[in-house]
Amino acid sequence: MRKKNNSLLLHLDSIPTFEEFSAQMKVSPNGFGSIVLRYVYRNIFIDSDDLLEEYNKYYSVEYQTFCAFLSKKIGVEIAPTEIEAKHILRIDPWFTLLDPIYDNNFLEMIIGHLGVHREN
Repeated sequence: MRKKNNSLLLHLDSIPTFEEFSAQMKVSPNGFGSIVLRYVYRNIFIDSDDLLEEYNKYYSVEYQTFCAFLSKKIGVEIAPTEIEAKHILRIDPWFTLLDPIYDNNFLEMIIGHLGVHREN
């Protein structure tokens, strides 16, 4: 994960369903925590941009490689091991529970739980 202009880049091999995400976070599907977690899930997985998908749909003709697209269009350098992920999400953490500028944010904990979905 890298920061770029208050955006976060998260590389994953699969995107969990909300139910899988809730189970990983150990949040009851019927409680208040589920309501809050739905906002977090939406911020990370629905409202984010999948840069690899965006590249394949729109920019693969303009940029010869995904690395060139990331470097020239997005302004980010990513390690080759991170590029192998199936999803590279650009997240704008508008939700204060995720924004690293706020103390006591939950971003690192959530990223740790998402590690289950990464293939090494």
